[in-house]
Amino acid sequence: MPAKITEIKCKRCRNLLFTEEVSPSLTAHGQVIGAGARNTKCNSDVQEDCLYLAEDNMPDWIHEVVDRENWIRGKLYCPLCHARIGSFDFVSPKKCNCGEYVPPPIRITYSKVDTPHR
Repeated sequence: MPAKITEIKCKRCRNLLFTEEVSPSLTAHGQVIGAGARNTKCNSDVQEDCLYLAEDNMPDWIHEVVDRENWIRGKLYCPLCHARIGSFDFVSPKKCNCGEYVPPPIRITYSKVDTPHR
């Protein structure tokens, strides 16, 4: 049986934004969601409100936006309906709630996308 491919879609228009086969979703600690992500050294029990993407696995359309903003910082919008779905910041990374880890720079807000993780 083939592996199930998780699709991340815009909540407003249901446009496919990316699949986790190509761009795995990460926790604030940089671990792939669903692959033992709960087994971290983080002392924080706070639920994360977003997922992250590593810069080396971002979808082409996000790469184009990041390039356009000169790899600094900016907001991410659905390429179809232009709803805001997240942001990126390569200049001033913030630590996660536990204060020990720096999340990957590309952030996708759970409430703006359809994902089976929530």
